[in-house]
Amino acid sequence: MVLRVLLDTGALIALAGLKGTDIGADFVGRCTRSGTVLCVTHVQVDEKVAREVHDYDVKVDRAVAELRELGLPVKIEPTEILVWGISRYGLAKFGGEDEGRLYEKLRALISDCDRDKGKSVDDLNVARDAVTAVSALDHDAFIVCDNCLFSSFESATIDMKQLGRCLPKIVYAKPDPVDVGKAILELVRDETALKLLYDADVKKMLAYVAGGISSFTMQMTLFYFVASKTLSRPLALLGILGLLLWIAVCYFLIMTGTKYFTIKQLENELGITELMWSLSSDWNRLSKLLHWVHSQAMGVRTKNYKRLALMVDIATMCAILVSTGLFLSLELSLLSP
Repeated sequence: MVLRVLLDTGALIALAGLKGTDIGADFVGRCTRSGTVLCVTHVQVDEKVAREVHDYDVKVDRAVAELRELGLPVKIEPTEILVWGISRYGLAKFGGEDEGRLYEKLRALISDCDRDKGKSVDDLNVARDAVTAVSALDHDAFIVCDNCLFSSFESATIDMKQLGRCLPKIVYAKPDPVDVGKAILELVRDETALKLLYDADVKKMLAYVAGGISSFTMQMTLFYFVASKTLSRPLALLGILGLLLWIAVCYFLIMTGTKYFTIKQLENELGITELMWSLSSDWNRLSKLLHWVHSQAMGVRTKNYKRLALMVDIATMCAILVSTGLFLSLELSLLSP
């Protein structure tokens, strides 16, 4: 799946010097193979080449070209909030109240951090950093080379899990081409490991489902033969067999629910959830409605897994109650004359 990484201004400048480093060729190859997309906004572009040229369109082309010459996939995205004096027409979205609150909180925290470090506070630069940080929402990672921006983003988002947006993994790197490159390669390595884990967990869940279906079918079959008096002896052996089948069904139900929960988490981390959401635009209306209800009910798009965990627990307990009822009916049938 595509790994979307937003760069702050320092990271963007650092990566431009990656060409002459030892990891340059490896970095480009691994980013390309893994589908990693380096994202920037016009804010970073403006800051990087503001003194080189005056025409805005040319500035954008030159900044992006520096990285694309290395063969890196670079995408300029609109900012998630519009701020007077910073935002560009057509390259900024009208953010909601939550994004606005996050922006104001970031500005205050970054300014306080700068003062604590004895640095003069530049309101324009602080606002640019805050706009960039808000624009990191819904990305997989946010690479930061500024200590104040890093600590401020972590502090500002601690109590904002209710944003309804996916928070990125924020990674601090020194403003050096190699350090920034290694930070991104670590994310790529994590992505590869997640893919392998996802593949293994899907196979395990399928095995648990097959085991659960087989055990439940055998439990139903045994109950049928006992209830119809086709089998009535030996009581002890049939009772133990029924108990073992009940234990097997409960085990497979619990493990299936556990693996399903893990797979949903991994799907979100790998971007499969968002991919399915984008593909659903081509589905028929009923399928889209069912997919929307399913996604909203579980809450996994925003990485809020509490509802999903509750739903998995309820479904597992209901299935165990059904299996337990069948087991008790079997035991009663064996004891009845």
